[in-house]
Amino acid sequence: MNQNVNFTPLSSLEIQKKFEYLIKNKLSCVIWKKGKTQKESILPTLFNQERMRISFAKSDRSKSEFERDKVLINFQIKGLNFFGKGKVGFDGSLNQNTLEIDEEFYKCERRSNFRLLTYPVHNVLGIFKLQGNFEEEEKSSILDFNKKVANDESIFGQFVSLVGEGDPCTNEEQVVIRIQDISVSGVAIIAGVLEKQYFSEGKVLKNLIINFNGDEFKIPEAKVVYIFPYSQSNRKDIEQFKVGVQFINLPASIDNRLGKIINQNMKESDMKRVFEDFLK
Repeated sequence: MNQNVNFTPLSSLEIQKKFEYLIKNKLSCVIWKKGKTQKESILPTLFNQERMRISFAKSDRSKSEFERDKVLINFQIKGLNFFGKGKVGFDGSLNQNTLEIDEEFYKCERRSNFRLLTYPVHNVLGIFKLQGNFEEEEKSSILDFNKKVANDESIFGQFVSLVGEGDPCTNEEQVVIRIQDISVSGVAIIAGVLEKQYFSEGKVLKNLIINFNGDEFKIPEAKVVYIFPYSQSNRKDIEQFKVGVQFINLPASIDNRLGKIINQNMKESDMKRVFEDFLK
C-alpha cells in the first residue's frame, strides 16, 4: 500500500451529500472495472437514499457498457478525490442506467510528507530574500546570474507579470529559483554554483515566497536541511546542487491551501492505481 496516501472512510450520510453535490452541480464520475483500463464517464441525475443508488446518464444516452458489472468509482469535489465501489444496473421502468453504491467509500488525500514533482509540468518558483553576512560582490554575482536566466528563460518573464510591478530578478534583495518538488513540509531546489552561495546547511530563511502556477504562498520561516551535489544526464558539464528547505511552524491556513493545490495536481491515473492497491 502507498504510505503517502490516506483513505478516510465516509459515512452513508456523507456519501449521500457528495452525490447530491454532484447532481446539483452537474459534475460527472468515472467508473471502471478493477484491473482494466477502459473507463466510462457518467453524469449522476438522481440519488435514491433508501437504496443508496444513483441514476445516471451517458453523453450518448446509451446503456452502460458495464451493466451488471461491479465497478470502481471516482470523482473530484473542490480538488479532493473520492473513491468507492458499486454495481451497474438498468431500470427498465425508468429507462435509466443505475449504480448501486457500496458502503465502502473513501475520501483520498495525500499525506503531508508526499512530494509533488513540479518541474517541468508546473511553473513553481521560490523568491528568497537575501539576508545575513553576504558580501556585496557575492550578492551582485547572484543577481547578475538571475538576470541572465531571466533573459534566457521566458518563465521568469512570465513570473514578473504574476507578482506585479518590479522585476524580482533585478531587485537587490531577492533571488528567484525554480522549485523542483514541493510538499506541505518543504521544497527542494536545484542551485548552481552562484546560487549555492546563498544557502548553507542549518541556515534559517525568512519570508520565503512560493508562486505555484500563479498562486502565491508566503512562508514566514524555513530552514536549509541539506545540500548535496546533483547531476543531470543532459547537463553533466554544469555543477549543480540539490538544496532541501523545510518549512518551520507553517500557519494552518497556508498548510491547508498548499495541501489543497498539491491534491489538485495529483495524476488521475496514479490515484486510480493507488486505490486499486488499497483494496487488495
